[in-house]
Amino acid sequence: MSGVNFMLFLGCFLLEWSFDKDHLAEKIGI
Repeated sequence: MSGVNFMLFLGCFLLEWSFDKDHLAEKIGI
């Protein structure tokens, strides 16, 4: 896996994680 592909994968993972976190916070009502 090249560096660029790894960065893209990591970026997508982090984006997905922050989206899930925000969605969870919305559900809880923070």
